Amino acid sequence: MILQGKPVSKGAAVGTVFVYRPFSIEVKETLIAKEAVQAEREPYAAVLSKAEAEITDIQNSLQNEDPEQAKIFAAHLDILHDPAVDEEIAEGIETELWSGDWAVWQVYAKFIKMILKAKDPMIRERSADFEDVRSHPPHLERQAGAKPVFPLCARDHCRQGSFAIGYRNA
Repeated sequence: MILQGKPVSKGAAVGTVFVYRPFSIEVKETLIAKEAVQAEREPYAAVLSKAEAEITDIQNSLQNEDPEQAKIFAAHLDILHDPAVDEEIAEGIETELWSGDWAVWQVYAKFIKMILKAKDPMIRERSADFEDVRSHPPHLERQAGAKPVFPLCARDHCRQGSFAIGYRNA
């Protein structure tokens, strides 16, 4: 195998290569029958609750060690409970007859696109937080059997203020 890229130092090295590939999933548009609307809302509520618990656990585990990073997860909880996002997801399920997965994917995509149009670069950077929340494991469990596997990089080697989780298809 030949890998190409920019070397970080001159010379050669022998060892195991770790390739970071960001998790990506293609969420397929799935429509539901009108009679299934209530049944589709229930799993969404359960996923929301599970995502909140997981994000809260991460936030709490960082609180003493790295309070600044814990604030990122506080922002993720704010996004998770944003009434405008929640209302549009419910509307997508009820009026567009979108599956819960598709409604989450579409609504977050809309907000990400809107935030990326902001003139203020600090606000544009918040689109990454929306992407993180949208891609949080509970939101994706029904899509292609995606499950978290293991951290891909140590915090010291990741982009400042980020964390990475690897996924695989079950």
